[in-house]
Amino acid sequence: MADNMRSFLDKVYGDYYGNQISSYLKKDDPILSTEAGYSNITYGARAYVNILYSKNTFSILPKDIYAEDGMRLMYATGTLSTGIDENAVLPDTDKPDIYETTVGIKEEATTIEMSNKMVLKARGNDYVDIDWIMKNTAEMHAAGINGHLHTDGNTLAAFNFESVDRMTASAAYATALSWDAGDEDFNGVDTSTYTWYDAITDHNSGVDRTWSMGYMFGLTADIKDNNGNPNICITKPDTYGQMMSSAQTQMRFAPQGEWKYIITEEGAKPSTGGDVGFPIASIDGVPIFTDPKVQADGIGRVYVMDTNAQWGVPQVSLNMAQPTIVQSANNYVLLDYAKEKSVYYTSGELRCRSRFRQASIRDLKASSL
Repeated sequence: MADNMRSFLDKVYGDYYGNQISSYLKKDDPILSTEAGYSNITYGARAYVNILYSKNTFSILPKDIYAEDGMRLMYATGTLSTGIDENAVLPDTDKPDIYETTVGIKEEATTIEMSNKMVLKARGNDYVDIDWIMKNTAEMHAAGINGHLHTDGNTLAAFNFESVDRMTASAAYATALSWDAGDEDFNGVDTSTYTWYDAITDHNSGVDRTWSMGYMFGLTADIKDNNGNPNICITKPDTYGQMMSSAQTQMRFAPQGEWKYIITEEGAKPSTGGDVGFPIASIDGVPIFTDPKVQADGIGRVYVMDTNAQWGVPQVSLNMAQPTIVQSANNYVLLDYAKEKSVYYTSGELRCRSRFRQASIRDLKASSL
């Protein structure tokens, strides 16, 4: 999988992608008004690397390559095995039940328009640097996509990337908070009809309660009861502080140790290189990542996920069709204006194949540390 994703990015960006892993601030690359377009290799890779290695939710979640428009989900296995007598006839076939759903991909874009007069003035030293504008817009594009991954579950994604908040919201939680019908559905599966695709949500019907470590242990147990193996937790920094404080008082040692993680093309992975990577505390064996964009009630919500691969495919992933590119034009006749226009463009979608192994804790408030 790693080789496939790296090859995919190399095809899009060429060798420039590999060079940008260590330094993506290319110097001495002015944009001139005489150019027909800016370089996708330079600015597109810079934007994608910016979001890929920012230690936010986009970087943490596994990535896979868009290869199909939907999913086949098995929700009933049929008879697993039947004992037979010596020389007896073979048992009847009992096929598994399969549900097909269309997920598709989303398109996200951030545009820039600059008049030709501004471009000309930018050549002097008394005006804004266009290269700075391109870099800043790349950061805004990346931050916007990561923010959409944390849209509150009762706000439909529409044309944006889907939300981790909705992915981990159960039908019972949606009912308790009076969400509109269908707000809790995900990836085209109607949860009220296909209850096997429902998420696990520890909530208090919208009434905030003080954080307790028991919520975390209960949630990981529920995931394991569904044959899951929770391997990622994402929460807001304020909730992370509550976790670490309560863990220290209960365990006599720091929250079950720290793991070193690195960000790869595929997402966050445990480091096998000794001191390489950044330290991540874990609770009940689940590494805890933070993202300030996580939705909050009194304090931030907690998302616990099983993203492990099944048959080579991550159970939760960002299915990427097009890593970030930038297209630009300055043909005045075609644009009908004397200006330059650019767009940052990324295409993909958040997919979940085993939603019943994805969970969240909500309705939390802080205790005194």
